[in-house]
Amino acid sequence: GEGWGLCDDGERLVMSDGSAALTMRDRDDFSVLDTVGVTAAGAAVPRLNELECVGGTVWANIYQTDTIVQIDPATGEVLAQVDAAGLLSPAEAAEADVLNGIAKVPGDGDTFLITGKNWPWTFEVRFVPA
Repeated sequence: GEGWGLCDDGERLVMSDGSAALTMRDRDDFSVLDTVGVTAAGAAVPRLNELECVGGTVWANIYQTDTIVQIDPATGEVLAQVDAAGLLSPAEAAEADVLNGIAKVPGDGDTFLITGKNWPWTFEVRFVPA
C-alpha cells in the first residue's frame, strides 16, 4: 500500500497509509509485523498522515484537518488530541495548505516542531493537557 507517514519506535517501523490503521514493519526487511486500527471513543480515526514516534506512543496528524492525535500503538486507542487551528493568521492560512509536519525536538520531553505545506513558519510547541 501507499506510505503516508513513517516513524521508528526503536524496535520497528510504524507506517500510515491514509486509512484508520497503523502498520508495524520490520526495520530490516520491511515485512508486515502487525496492523492496528486507530479509534477514538470507539470510532475509527481515518486519514492518518505524518507520524512521529515518541516515548512508546505515536503522534499523527489527521490529513486535511488541524488535528494531531497521540496513539497507543499497542491498542490503537487515541490517548490525546491537539487542536492546532489558529497557528497561522487568516492571511497566512489563505496562502497555505494543510498541516502535515510533526517532529519531536531531541532532548526536550514535550516540545515539538509542527508545520504544513506552504506554511511560512515552523512552530515550536508543547503539547500539554487542557
